[in-house]
Amino acid sequence: MADKPAQKKSSSSKVQYVVQQKHVDGVGGWLVFYLIVFVLVGLSGISAFFESLTTLSSATSVVTAIFSPIITVGSIYSVVMIATQKKIGIKTSIATIGAGAVYGAVNIVVSAFETHSSDPIAITVGSIVSTLVAGGLFALYFVVSKRVKQTLTE
Repeated sequence: MADKPAQKKSSSSKVQYVVQQKHVDGVGGWLVFYLIVFVLVGLSGISAFFESLTTLSSATSVVTAIFSPIITVGSIYSVVMIATQKKIGIKTSIATIGAGAVYGAVNIVVSAFETHSSDPIAITVGSIVSTLVAGGLFALYFVVSKRVKQTLTE
């Protein structure tokens, strides 16, 4: 009896590729950008408030003295709520961005009256509208972002 040559089993393993989904929970991505912006706005709001107290004779300084504490407290509170992943961080962030947009619009109007600007009214209105639209677009992130919805849950 002749020995049969040993047959080699074909051990070809199929390669499988797994597509992983991006990890979107946790403070990361664009949410970190907003944290950095809120920190910078909060810190600059502190100095803006005290600087505006030195020149309360101008109307724009009065507007800054009114709005800067609101925006500063909102910014710092938003940072804390986002960092601790609290759901209220969504509302405080939107409110803070909204307050910033309103401050920008009011400041444009007050500045135009204070300087007796000769700019056409269309330029002033256009500046106000673009400021409010920009604020709305920044706030929109907190409404539609998957990361925000999955991270700020507590």
